[in-house]
Amino acid sequence: MKSRPLFALFLSIFATMLGMGILSPLISIYSTSPKFNATGIWLAIIFSGFSLARIISAPPVGMISDIKGRKKVLMAGLLIYSIVPFGYLYATSLYGLSLIRLIHGFSSAFIVPVAIASVGDISPTGEEGKYMGLFSISLFLGMGIGPVIGGVINDRFGMDYIFYSMEILFLIALILVFLFLPNMKGAPQEDNSTKGSLREINTLILSIFGFLNSLGRGTLIAFLPIFAYCTLNLSASLIGLIFTSNIILTFLLQYPSGLTADKTSKMNLIIVGSFIYALFLLFIPFSKNFLELLILNLSVGMGNALSTPASMSAAAEVGRDCGMGTTMGRIDMAMGMGMIVGPLISGVILDSFGIREVFYVVGMINLFGTALLFLVCKKGR
Repeated sequence: MKSRPLFALFLSIFATMLGMGILSPLISIYSTSPKFNATGIWLAIIFSGFSLARIISAPPVGMISDIKGRKKVLMAGLLIYSIVPFGYLYATSLYGLSLIRLIHGFSSAFIVPVAIASVGDISPTGEEGKYMGLFSISLFLGMGIGPVIGGVINDRFGMDYIFYSMEILFLIALILVFLFLPNMKGAPQEDNSTKGSLREINTLILSIFGFLNSLGRGTLIAFLPIFAYCTLNLSASLIGLIFTSNIILTFLLQYPSGLTADKTSKMNLIIVGSFIYALFLLFIPFSKNFLELLILNLSVGMGNALSTPASMSAAAEVGRDCGMGTTMGRIDMAMGMGMIVGPLISGVILDSFGIREVFYVVGMINLFGTALLFLVCKKGR
């Protein structure tokens, strides 16, 4: 029965993403608090360390999930996740905080990419967009609700309660996977020369997209709160609302975008969505108040919503040829690279020039990258 594992994945990943969403817009504020006093370079290290660990672990973890089964790998990741909040809570130095980010990043490779591979296993041929769109709702709903909850918790109770909340949610996800998810295994197929060339081009396209999307997302997560907090003087609750509104819009568009991806060119949707994403990312520094920043951030979310289900369903199609876990691991590695490069570039720019220039540079990189994406797609046809 396909509905049971999909439902189990939906709920467990929702709980996990809710826990992540509670922390995401506040980690940069936590890092720059008097407890740590992180500079722009340290922020880059803290955020990039997460992705570096994920890059290293994602490909082998994906292959292991094809061989040993998705459930065992997911449970291993969630077990480590359940320890991570205590690390954040009791870290006393920037070195300790950076170490926790490495552990957090390492364990993250066991969760979302493997869960996506599981959905790819379940999806009937020709309905990948529909299934990925449904599953994406759990990702974006959790990440959407999380920031506003996190902002309220931080404003009312303090940062410690952010980590207590994360712990509870990660344990709920672990229990759900243990009780309800069957141990699905991938079935890698033999390569053949006819499909090989097209598959390699599609994998390259998806990797470029993943890199660009994550480069922008890493910058937004790490530096948008600083822009909103320091330049526009917004409260933690309003910052959480900005993140939540973006992700809720993305969540609402996931299913219709997934259905559209099944009926039209997935690559065209990826390019159009990437262009919208890059353009409005570039415009963010022009915002002068909460409303303007909210509208621009919603526009970024709209671009993301158009491209994400299409990219996930295209990855599922590629994964049928060489193993879902292996494919998702490779693409996740490209995404991890984007999450490293984005904060690193942004940290250097912040220290050298200022917060507005961070978004100018990253927006331009995304625009040029989208043009490259278009050229590679055109060559593949």
